[in-house]
Amino acid sequence: MNNMINRAKLWEGKILLRKMKNEKIKWKKKKIEKVKSLF
Repeated sequence: MNNMINRAKLWEGKILLRKMKNEKIKWKKKKIEKVKSLF
């Protein structure tokens, strides 16, 4: 029973990490676009 709960938590953590990475990548791209538009 405990093992299943731990696995679910790990899975949720992985998904959250992926989402955070995607958000960071999007944010970096937006920042780069802003800088390019200035020059």
